[in-house]
Amino acid sequence: MTYLNWRGLDVVGNAAILLMGLCMLPFVIMCVAGLFQYQSLDFTRLGELPEGGWGAVNWSSLLNILFWQFNFWDSVSTFAGDVKNPGKAFPRALAMAVVLVVLSTLLPLAVAVAGTTFSYSEYKDVFFGEIGAALVGKWLGVMIALAAALSSVGMFEAEMASDAFSLMGMAERGHLPEIFARRSRHGTPTAAIVCSAIGIAFLATMSFLEILEVLNFLYMLAMLIEFAAFIRLRVSRPLMPRPYRIPLGTGGVVVMLTGPVALLACMLAMAPFKTWAICGVAVVVGCGLYFALHHPVTRRCCVFLQDPFEAAAGEPVLALRVYGTEDLDYVLDVVEEGEEEGKEEG
Repeated sequence: MTYLNWRGLDVVGNAAILLMGLCMLPFVIMCVAGLFQYQSLDFTRLGELPEGGWGAVNWSSLLNILFWQFNFWDSVSTFAGDVKNPGKAFPRALAMAVVLVVLSTLLPLAVAVAGTTFSYSEYKDVFFGEIGAALVGKWLGVMIALAAALSSVGMFEAEMASDAFSLMGMAERGHLPEIFARRSRHGTPTAAIVCSAIGIAFLATMSFLEILEVLNFLYMLAMLIEFAAFIRLRVSRPLMPRPYRIPLGTGGVVVMLTGPVALLACMLAMAPFKTWAICGVAVVVGCGLYFALHHPVTRRCCVFLQDPFEAAAGEPVLALRVYGTEDLDYVLDVVEEGEEEGKEEG
């Protein structure tokens, strides 16, 4: 599966589209079957509460699963440099993705609840297979189980691609050694993909819910930083070229982010101690690595690219120069821009 990421974003994208179709097929069949059994569906069950009422709801697990189900939209920004016209492609693709995610979550759940008599306490991991078998037949239950496996493959590929290109972007800005910015002949960052695979392998030792809580916790911290950076850039660099601009002023943006920030604060407060401990260690290690990687000794031992946005005017910049074609056939070259310009002038 790691090899697919190394082969390029076009391979990952095509594989993701194929996997999405295969994963959604059994749920489409379930919803269509529900239409043919419309008379037998009991939609009054949709308003039922579990035994014990609202107090019996595990709000921490529920919110974590819902948050994980509907987040990570900002991850696509790591591929912006490899997408044609992201200013138009991204808003359109995100709008379609939101609709698909909402419908693919709500419709099968509505059919499952209204078409069966299972109690809410029976809804556990892999239980959708039993629901499919009860509604249509055992063959649909098998298809749902296979779809779950394929979905895990798709999420693995998407997560690895996002993480690897994030590391590559950090290297291009001079925050990580230059080796993480080097691309393979397929346009992919090999060293960053290897590091991403190691990190994902570590998460495999944890349970599904523990992984969700840790990922969500770290993601919520990142979101708060992104929101702060978003507002700061709106104020400090209002004229900076942007592929896409939210059509609101600074005040409107602050109001828009009030609700999400309140939700993030509540979910952080609800996180268990184990999640706080694991994420706390991760944050401390991350901050320590940041200062270690920016220490003069490290800078002398490793090759770092210089952030072109932070270079002084006329200062030679050790920069990343990437030549590409439409088929993502990249060749990486690290040059001393000041020297290169001098050669061109000569």
